[in-house]
Amino acid sequence: DDIYRLVRFLGFPVNKDAVSRIAAEVDASGTGSVSFQEFLKVVRFVRDHEFENIIRVFKRHCKDEAREKLHMDKFKIALSDMQYYVTDDVKTNILETMDDLHDDDHFIKEEVAEFLREYRRCNGFTEESAAEIKEGFDAQCRFVNEKRAFAIHQDAVQDGTEIGSPRSPKHQTPSAERRTSLMGRRTSQVNLLN
Repeated sequence: DDIYRLVRFLGFPVNKDAVSRIAAEVDASGTGSVSFQEFLKVVRFVRDHEFENIIRVFKRHCKDEAREKLHMDKFKIALSDMQYYVTDDVKTNILETMDDLHDDDHFIKEEVAEFLREYRRCNGFTEESAAEIKEGFDAQCRFVNEKRAFAIHQDAVQDGTEIGSPRSPKHQTPSAERRTSLMGRRTSQVNLLN
């Protein structure tokens, strides 16, 4: 399950059974766990499988004799055949960031592979959408930090260990010392459990 989640986190639309089978193949020690080097082999298998999917999609959707050029009109359908569901905005954004295409109306296999790498890199968001989401995430982090600092301050007031209170830091209880040290901490993570 962990390896499957990691591969999905990397952005590959993979089948859980296929990943389990690949992981079992690369588990040299037979322990049921995978080292980082073995995990890299899993990712390599997944990437190779993805390129095989690109070849299959080209065979299915290409009109040219050699099946080497995928027309732009078939691109979105081809992506969905590979289990990538890309919005038009994201597609346009990624195509604008890619270097000159071989042909304005067609893709070659390597360009599709490059597109998919870029899609995984941006997690399927346009730069504007990602910036907007990050702004909301950062605002939530600030709110959580302020809420945490306020709670620590309230606890300190109730305990009489508020910073600047008549009690000397050497008389602070361990929990008061911990709260004091936590006040300076900031987080860039949102706790989903609260």
